[in-house]
Amino acid sequence: MSFYEVVEKYRDFNFDGYFENVTDNDVLRSLNKNKLNHMDVLNLLSPTAMKYLEQMAQKAHRLSLQHLGKTVTLYTPMYIANYCVNHCVYCGYNCKSGINRRKLNMEQIKNEADYIADMGFKHILVLTGESERHSPVEYIGEAVKII
Repeated sequence: MSFYEVVEKYRDFNFDGYFENVTDNDVLRSLNKNKLNHMDVLNLLSPTAMKYLEQMAQKAHRLSLQHLGKTVTLYTPMYIANYCVNHCVYCGYNCKSGINRRKLNMEQIKNEADYIADMGFKHILVLTGESERHSPVEYIGEAVKII
């Protein structure tokens, strides 16, 4: 499900009404889960959850150490395409922005990756707009192999 589809799902959702009914038990249940769903996120964003901010911060810290360790890794972005089907207001790539659209071919991707490597970066964050038609998984997979 795309981000836009998730946003659309909640367009008419009564957030205030939901938040008014969140209990301490709801917050604690969500806080103690290993995998959160959308409703758990809402529970943790509710006013009721304010008194559990320290517990949330401690859990976030534990999970960060568990998954990332005590390291800082620098990534440089590499945009291989900027086609998008979403309407996200905050994003300059949204489908209504009117920008010129591009999709790099494999030779261009190799040239960009070589340039980035020559600058000393060892980690690349490969980015596209959100358009399965213009950036199918096969295209991204081929790009990653080249990079």
